[in-house]
Amino acid sequence: MSQKLTKAIYNAIPFKRPVFEVIKRNFDLPRSIYHYLRFVGEFEVQVEKGRSFTIMNHAMQLENDVYWKGIEGGWEHTSMSIWKALSEDAQIIMDVGANTGIYSLVSKTMNPTAQVHAFEPVDRVFEKLILNQDLNNFDTFCNKEALSNYDGEAVIYDKNTDHVYSVTVNEDRSDNPNSSIPTTITTKRLDTYILEQNIDQIDLMKIDVEAHEPEVLQGMGKYLKEFMPTMLIEILEDHIGAQVEDAIREAPYLFFQIDEKTGMKRAKSLKKADSWNYLLCSEETALKLASFIVD
Repeated sequence: MSQKLTKAIYNAIPFKRPVFEVIKRNFDLPRSIYHYLRFVGEFEVQVEKGRSFTIMNHAMQLENDVYWKGIEGGWEHTSMSIWKALSEDAQIIMDVGANTGIYSLVSKTMNPTAQVHAFEPVDRVFEKLILNQDLNNFDTFCNKEALSNYDGEAVIYDKNTDHVYSVTVNEDRSDNPNSSIPTTITTKRLDTYILEQNIDQIDLMKIDVEAHEPEVLQGMGKYLKEFMPTMLIEILEDHIGAQVEDAIREAPYLFFQIDEKTGMKRAKSLKKADSWNYLLCSEETALKLASFIVD
């Protein structure tokens, strides 16, 4: 029996959600178990007391983690806690590599007046991003394009799956290149987008684009130093970190490596670590996040 058929049969089984609700209220299941307990449908995500959003669960990994453990209980929980805190004061936010939009949803929930711009180039993933924003009547600017260091087109290497959490631009980094599907997408420089949208500041950015982070920053041009946004950024390899450092060299950023188990600690350089996320910020912002900093 094929994996797709097995999944279709499982998803068709009725009443899973009510059963899962009972289990969730009474048991703290480990990920090794709840990983298999999935459903398709909407559910509410509590961000903090009195603040929540609705998300569509497509029986995929990240949404399933959020369902069972909450927004800060499992997947990137320290990064998410920091993002929540930063979103409260940010007026213009960029979610680059948004996927289904969890970070965008958190930002709009924490700060409904914030202007959030999300970028996701994969058609079927973009549709899920739009759906989640619509479920909450959020006015997020959703863009079906990839940010890069040029305006034009690029090739991503997609997979024949219901969903994909990562694709790479102009480079196939997957474990099985033979199964990849070259797909043309639209690319745009961020400074082009800034001018198109008449944006006069960017306060906060999340950049998770599978080793394309340097190109995103290069495409920001003069606005990187001018705006100097606080950035939550993924560093997958040492050479990517070095290229990011080169792109931001004229801006006085502090580096913090985020340990998803303990907090964030000061770093001298951007290198691959067990937890891939780094926070790049000003000294003023670092002082505001003192409760997250560990030795």
